[in-house]
Amino acid sequence: MQNLSLRIKVDPRFEEAHKFNLIAIFLKDWIDSNCNNQVKYTLEVNPSDLDYFLNEYTINVEFDNSEDALALKLKGIPERFQQNVKFMN
Repeated sequence: MQNLSLRIKVDPRFEEAHKFNLIAIFLKDWIDSNCNNQVKYTLEVNPSDLDYFLNEYTINVEFDNSEDALALKLKGIPERFQQNVKFMN
């Protein structure tokens, strides 16, 4: 099995924090639709050392087919989410 981690950065002091759930839902839907729902998710919250209010969320994705992980990395994060989401590995 192949693993892939995506980091979502949001600042809860601004409206952007409300986007987290929408971004997470979009990412899961995007991954599921590209991988025929053959994935498992875990979510980690990583408080930032530099800014007390800034949180980084990591969605760890475990793929049943390693080709699916490679295909998603090659497609890249959709442009509208590139400010908030990035691949970690």
